Amino acid sequence: MSVLDTGLLLATGAGALRFGTALLFVGAALPKLRNHSAFAGVVANYKLLPRPLVGVVAGLLPWLELALAAALLVPLTASLAAFSAALLLTLFAAAIAINISRGRAHIDCGCRGDELRQPLRAGMVVRNFVWAVLLIGSAGIGGLAPASMAQGLALLVALAAGMLGAVLLHILEIFWALPARRARPQAGG
Repeated sequence: MSVLDTGLLLATGAGALRFGTALLFVGAALPKLRNHSAFAGVVANYKLLPRPLVGVVAGLLPWLELALAAALLVPLTASLAAFSAALLLTLFAAAIAINISRGRAHIDCGCRGDELRQPLRAGMVVRNFVWAVLLIGSAGIGGLAPASMAQGLALLVALAAGMLGAVLLHILEIFWALPARRARPQAGG
């Protein structure tokens, strides 16, 4: 594989990661904007902020997620947005880890709004840290601005891969939000 091929592969991977992260943030922000009061309750339930800041954070966070989503897609701002998104994911991971360690894993994570309530899990902490590390790694890789047919195709692949990753994550979150099925006793036994 030549240096050009490697660079294109890295840029494609970074583009896919950024696009997937942008979709993740849009998908997280929209339910928070639709039901601000419910999201403010989720923020308060983490018990990490002074009461006066709960409403401020609940009001600003979805807009920050949308701004980061947009900035991740603009080559000029993609690197800074990747670092910022990594920081936000790390803060989310820390908030989740603190509450799990306090024995408060039963609270809603707030990741996907009222429709997909889910309790805190250690896997969320790991997922956010891994995603943050990947974003930091992608920050050093230039954005994809298609200058050739190969780069245009790479951009298309990156967008498709990012979308697929975001859809798969959403499907997993729906699955994780489903209540556990209880075994039914068998008749006659």
